[in-house]
Amino acid sequence: MTDSVISPYVCSLSEKTKKKAKAELGEDDATRNKSLAALKQKFNERPDIKFRSDPIFLLRFLRAKKFDVDRAFKTMVKYYEVRQDYRDIYENFVPSADRKSVV
Repeated sequence: MTDSVISPYVCSLSEKTKKKAKAELGEDDATRNKSLAALKQKFNERPDIKFRSDPIFLLRFLRAKKFDVDRAFKTMVKYYEVRQDYRDIYENFVPSADRKSVV
């Protein structure tokens, strides 16, 4: 779901975590903002998918791929494709309803 009004991301990481993110992921304010904008721009490549565009959600993919926007986008597309292909698992899933597979 592309949201029409999204509040800007406010980094809530501690100073220690910010240093670690910079060292391990190359993440800083400039990189984060640039990557978020670039990732949102790539949404145009797949108009068939209604992407969430809130920064906290997008940062999950960017951080997982060390701010490589192309790789983060491919992972997002795969995420949405899997959710589409296996709708029965992701919609209205209640673990107690499928006790046979748990037991």
